[in-house]
Amino acid sequence: MNYTCRPSQILELSVQVEEEGILFYKMLANHASDEKTKKILQFLSGQETQHCRMFREIAEVISHNEPTQEYSVDVFQLLQVSVQNLRNHIFDLKQHAREAPIDLKKSLNTAVRTEKEAIHVYTEMRNAFGKQFHEVLSRIIDEEAGHLQMLLTVLERVTL
Repeated sequence: MNYTCRPSQILELSVQVEEEGILFYKMLANHASDEKTKKILQFLSGQETQHCRMFREIAEVISHNEPTQEYSVDVFQLLQVSVQNLRNHIFDLKQHAREAPIDLKKSLNTAVRTEKEAIHVYTEMRNAFGKQFHEVLSRIIDEEAGHLQMLLTVLERVTL
């Protein structure tokens, strides 16, 4: 089954995912138990800021000539779920941070899941958006894969 939507819809949600990621990583960094983990989380927040800018630039170019695209998965729904999951987790972190320490392991697992979803969705976008955006989307995918590896490393340290 193929799913269709306009690229601007996908880009709008991609920006929202990245914006929620910025808040998420900043919040985790503020509650990190060691300086190395804090620096990694701050770096990830900065990367998400760059991704927002890149998606906005792509949206500006695409908005001038925007045909409906076909996707092999429901990219729009995947992004909506990612945005909502991050918002829920951030809300929970804000509510509970006042009362108890943040469960860093649970938060990192949420981040790992979100990065995996982002890689999947951005790969679909790269395949659907054509060659004009292949390079920038490939770079974002590579950075997200790097984020995933960093998170897995941090998660492994937290679990030990």
